Amino acid sequence: MARGEGPAKPRLRDVAREAGVSLGAASDSLSGKNQISEETRQRVRDAAKRLGYVPDPSARALSSGKVRAIGFVIGALQRPGEFAAYRTHWADIIGAGTLAATERGYAFTVLPGLEGELMVNVPVSGLMVLDTGPQDPYLEAAFGRGVPVLTDGVSEDDRVAVDAHLDFRSAVAEAMDHFAEQGATRPSLMWPKLQTVSTRELERGYLEWCEQHGVQPLLFIVDLEAGGTHEAIEALLRSPADAVLVAVPVTAALIEAAEKRGLNVGKDLRVITLDENSDRRLEQLDISTLAYSIAEYVDGAVARFIDVIEGKRPPGQRSNVALSFTARGSSLGTRLRRRAGDQG
Repeated sequence: MARGEGPAKPRLRDVAREAGVSLGAASDSLSGKNQISEETRQRVRDAAKRLGYVPDPSARALSSGKVRAIGFVIGALQRPGEFAAYRTHWADIIGAGTLAATERGYAFTVLPGLEGELMVNVPVSGLMVLDTGPQDPYLEAAFGRGVPVLTDGVSEDDRVAVDAHLDFRSAVAEAMDHFAEQGATRPSLMWPKLQTVSTRELERGYLEWCEQHGVQPLLFIVDLEAGGTHEAIEALLRSPADAVLVAVPVTAALIEAAEKRGLNVGKDLRVITLDENSDRRLEQLDISTLAYSIAEYVDGAVARFIDVIEGKRPPGQRSNVALSFTARGSSLGTRLRRRAGDQG
């Protein structure tokens, strides 16, 4: 060893020798590719750990000739009010996407929509475009990149590689059925003024339920760009609504305003809120929820997407993710826990 030089870095062939496997098996074990037994995969990982071997992603990309990066397009960055209201939502998706991608050897790069175009100078092997709308410019621009596209819409477009759809329509029907079972006769929907898949599905599911049950719809739209939370809540509280599915992050403000009017949330006004991560605070406050896990949703979507990118699955993958309903005091007619007493 020359003076001043440290010990040579272990190479993949050293790991293969240490684990007693071929070079190809060692590579596949560490990259997650191909069908390798769990026993072999673990033996290779243990050998890599003992030797201090760290894969070089740059070298891997050069050797494969492929970019190992997923681009994530957030069109909401161009709509400040919407982005501010859903900042936690986007942060959770980015965090889950980053973890899901890096665990599989991919980078996860956020690409803000820019005047209907994507930032095209960033090389990616696939694009995720969520919260899409009709004739969505970001989705159309993504198709123009010529790489696989993941979206969250109910789409028959052959250009969609993976469609990871959250079943909001069925979830709304379940919430409305619950309200009716609890004696509510004028259930309503409070939702954001956005033209995205989720908001369209929420509205459609609600209107379909109302038509099937002969109920006059009561829709209260929160204009996030105009800061319309207060106006929407006041309109709801002045209306004949005796129940509401809150599909926009204003539940705390709604409950506070209702209680100031002397209403008993859970009896006078039954409430269910859309919850993206089974928030423990909602459970502690006795709020009924329609919930799904962003981490599980994104991890499953990214896993299927990478399989399509790598040719392990054909494009055109479709999934329909159900939301889970948990009834608590806010819709069952019991006094909320944060008020005096736990019963009533």
